[in-house]
Amino acid sequence: MRGAEFLEAARRRKESIQVKTEHRNLFKFSLDQEWYGIDIENVVEVRECPRIFNIPHTPDHVVGVINLRGEILSIIDIRKLLGLPTAALGSSPRMRGSKDSESADQKHIVVVERNNVRVGIIVDRASGVVRVPDSAISSSVSGPNAAGGLIAGEAQVMVFRIGLEFQRDLDSKNISERLLEEFGNKGISLSDKAVISIEEIGRRWLITDVRRMYSIRREEDGLNIHSGEVLAILDLDPLMEET
Repeated sequence: MRGAEFLEAARRRKESIQVKTEHRNLFKFSLDQEWYGIDIENVVEVRECPRIFNIPHTPDHVVGVINLRGEILSIIDIRKLLGLPTAALGSSPRMRGSKDSESADQKHIVVVERNNVRVGIIVDRASGVVRVPDSAISSSVSGPNAAGGLIAGEAQVMVFRIGLEFQRDLDSKNISERLLEEFGNKGISLSDKAVISIEEIGRRWLITDVRRMYSIRREEDGLNIHSGEVLAILDLDPLMEET
């Protein structure tokens, strides 16, 4: 093989390695209309908010305990640690039919386990599992989301995936009919004001529409399209230390 051909083959192998990525499977839930995620391997189960018994002389963020099939489990309101408004659950034990039952029924408990410590976290809405590439995760977090060191990073949520054949359209900044059709199949209508900008040719693009934005990243086997929605990734270690 000639020197130039060898270098070209090496470059292609390097690019092939670079586009490969690892993924994290995150359990997605909401607090006060903001989305958060926990590594699914740390999630034991999700259940409706049960009767909670208040325990005196516990940390402020520990709202009480529940009896989970014979196991006494501490229930955490992480809003207090994140500086968010407290969950409307009252301060006395919650029971079905009590004055707090309506607010309690609207909440869920996510049981998590880390380093053999198990607790329940109060959440507004449990959404399910999302698969997030490492390339879509930023470890740089500032502002209120970094409160207490509980947030380890932020991730853009993937909406859907399209094939690599659309890369030529993106690199030429062409919103083609077939690209419009792909978005339409997912219930997303791009207006005639939508434009494509290139963040890194062959790798990262941005579609900006009226009041909406979609980032596109090339992965090993397709082009992942992310919405403007950001998922804050929860670090369980500081939480367990606080409990």
